[in-house]
Amino acid sequence: HLGKLKRHLQAILIDSNEQPQPGEQLCDGSQQVLGIITRSCKDSSGQYIALAVVQDRALDQPLYYKNSKIVLAS
Repeated sequence: HLGKLKRHLQAILIDSNEQPQPGEQLCDGSQQVLGIITRSCKDSSGQYIALAVVQDRALDQPLYYKNSKIVLAS
């Protein structure tokens, strides 16, 4: 394996009416796939917290799950 890893597991927050499922995609504004959901659960505020494998280049741009903008959890 040459070079460095170009994607990492990230915790994200999703404000959606339906629970994200493993394998579903995260896209940028032009619908280019930049991440994949691995797990998710609903928190006490009604948002979903998910783990997703996200390309490093996607971390500085808006990402969307379906039509919902996601936020990186800190």
